[in-house]
Amino acid sequence: MIHFDGSLSLEFCSYCGGGSSTELARDKRPSEVGASIGTPGLGKGSFAYWLPEPDDKSKVLAEVEFICPDAAVKPSPVKLSLTRADPACCSFTGSVQVPKEATKAKVTLTAPDWKGDKLPAVTREFPVVEPKSRR
Repeated sequence: MIHFDGSLSLEFCSYCGGGSSTELARDKRPSEVGASIGTPGLGKGSFAYWLPEPDDKSKVLAEVEFICPDAAVKPSPVKLSLTRADPACCSFTGSVQVPKEATKAKVTLTAPDWKGDKLPAVTREFPVVEPKSRR
């Protein structure tokens, strides 16, 4: 069930990027973090996306804290500004380089410059995996 015109929230999903990421990869190329603003519905994956005006400059910030099994290795948190690369897209994306020592990443999304009712921060842990082979 999709809930239109409900309270807005941040969600780890990228409509234009083909869904939501469930993991980050250790790779030479950065991993993508995707987010959207909208209203969650009932049932897995149901979400009514907020559709911004094409010239809307809203941003979503992501703070990524990498977790390493070796307590002596403590990577600094990474702050990303997620933006809409395509004005026709309703989702926000950004890239982060995953350290080779990381096994998990804790990602927190915020929208501090949001003009409407305050959007609550949302945090999720992602596993860090080896990159899939490219053929």
